[in-house]
Amino acid sequence: MRRALSVFFLACLVFFAVQLHSEIKNECCPGHFQILKAYQGDFQALINKVKAENVEQFETRYHDKEAMTDLNLMEEILNEIDVHYQELGSSPDAALVQSKLERIGKWKTQLKNSRGSEAKKLVESIDVTL
Repeated sequence: MRRALSVFFLACLVFFAVQLHSEIKNECCPGHFQILKAYQGDFQALINKVKAENVEQFETRYHDKEAMTDLNLMEEILNEIDVHYQELGSSPDAALVQSKLERIGKWKTQLKNSRGSEAKKLVESIDVTL
C-alpha cells in the first residue's frame, strides 16, 4: 500500500510539473511581446527626438548609436519570439516575426554604412511596429 501511494504521489508530481512547464512555455511569448512593445515605444520616442533636431545635433547626441542599440534589442527579442514559435509549431505571427527580423537586419546594415544626414533620414523612416 505504501509503495502504491508513493508511486501515485510521484506520478501526480510529474503530471503537475509537466503542466506547469507547458503553461510557462505558453506564457513566455506574451511576455516577450510586452517587452517588444516597450522597446518599440522607446524607439518611437527616439524617432520623434530625431525629427525635431538638425543633423549636427543628431551627430553630437549619437542618436545613430542609440538607434543601433534599440534595433539590436528588438532583434534579440524577436529572435526569442521566433524560437518560441518554432518550438510551438506554426503560427500566423511567425511569418510576421520573420519579416520584421529581415527588415531590422537591413536597417542595421544601412545604419552601419551611413553617416550624417543620410543616417538621420534612415532613423526617421524606420517603422518598428509589429
